[in-house]
Amino acid sequence: MTIRKQADKLPRWLATRAGSFCRGESGAVAIIFAFAILPLMMLVGAAVDYSRAATAASRLGEAADDGALAAAQAATRAIAAGDANWSAVGVAAGQNAFSANAMGLTTTAAPTIVVTQVGVGTTARVSVTGQISATVMGLVGVPNLTFTKSATATTGATQPSGTSQTTTPTYGNVSLVLDVSPSMAIAATASGMSSLESLTLAQTGTACSFACHDIDSGSASNYSIARANNIPLRMDIVTSAAQAFTNFVTTATTTTGQYTVGLYTMSSSLKTLVTPTATLSAVSTAIGNVDFDTMSTLFSSLPAPAAANVASGDSLTHYADTDFGASLATLNTLVPVSGTGTSASSPKQLVILITDGLYDTGVSYNSSISATFTYPSAPNFSTGDNEGKYTRPFDPTLCNTLKQSGAQVAVIYVTYVSDPTDPNGFYQALVETNAPPAALVSQLQACASSPSLFYQATDLATITSDMNAFLANAFAAIGPLRLSQ
Repeated sequence: MTIRKQADKLPRWLATRAGSFCRGESGAVAIIFAFAILPLMMLVGAAVDYSRAATAASRLGEAADDGALAAAQAATRAIAAGDANWSAVGVAAGQNAFSANAMGLTTTAAPTIVVTQVGVGTTARVSVTGQISATVMGLVGVPNLTFTKSATATTGATQPSGTSQTTTPTYGNVSLVLDVSPSMAIAATASGMSSLESLTLAQTGTACSFACHDIDSGSASNYSIARANNIPLRMDIVTSAAQAFTNFVTTATTTTGQYTVGLYTMSSSLKTLVTPTATLSAVSTAIGNVDFDTMSTLFSSLPAPAAANVASGDSLTHYADTDFGASLATLNTLVPVSGTGTSASSPKQLVILITDGLYDTGVSYNSSISATFTYPSAPNFSTGDNEGKYTRPFDPTLCNTLKQSGAQVAVIYVTYVSDPTDPNGFYQALVETNAPPAALVSQLQACASSPSLFYQATDLATITSDMNAFLANAFAAIGPLRLSQ
């Protein structure tokens, strides 16, 4: 009986439990979550895909910027050098710069690069479309995410073409500083040195090409011998580079008063030949009158001083030294803080130094330096013969004040040509030992604001064409590259 009664109760218990199960709500959250998990995962995946796309787009934009800048700069240099294919040169440079900075990115096609000439500069526009392969979004029919970037760069004196900005010139002031120390009267080439040695030996009895460039030997000075025989001197490279500069500025000027130029010479000190002026003919005339500072304090009969030097207050006491410290300290007081370049009253500042980089000052030797600096032989302290010359490479920190004031500093290095015979031993003593040419180059490069603002002048035959390309870089520095999106 007991078992039967229990069996009779089982259907009623099942019915009660079934009703409770149907009325229960304790599993609703789990069911809803099961239905919602898929779209939630899709949303998170889409966010990840879009984040990846944003990162890639940012990198693509930076690569486009680099491509536009490189294209504009290269085309400007090519135009200055007279290259008829300047546009192709710019496009190739832009493509190379873009590719170098877009490594790892996928684009739908190669970037479109268009370069046009605008005034004395160029405008380069880069357009490119990139894409990434979607991960989660690919599951819903979106296999790729695409994005387009563009950049425009302009060099020189104009604003980017096709922008809403007003086209205006960039105003600049250029301080042109010429090294006129006695070493500028050395022959400019190895063949010139050899010729001068033969001629001086024949006319004075002593073969000389270095550190005797203005000695008067009887009735013939070595300087006169060089000039009479048309031997190019390093001073000729200095003045040729300076005249090439004035020609370039004349061509680059697009509006009256856009560029002013101040002309200075440096030897033992800085002298102002022409205060900043927009009258470039006055600068050109002054350059034509520049000659090296001679050494009449050491030797008796020497060439007359240059008229331009006398006019600026130079006395008949000439200088044997090249004191960059004194010269640049004075220049720092004459070059104002660089302006915005938007008006003649706020010009950007460009300083161009034309020099051989050999710091050459008189020295009274003492025991602490006599073992290192000897000229022409070790000093004799017992007899008081301890006066000599202290030569060393240019100190690039002398350029820091100019750079910190916002000026762009460009350097033209007038090469020291090795004297293979060196009959008096002065080249070895003064240059090779204490200021080897490799050190001169590295120190002057460090003075320049950028590698493109350093130029090594080696001969007169190519200086005009080479200077055009160099000066295009220099003027692009003060007519700054402008980027627009």
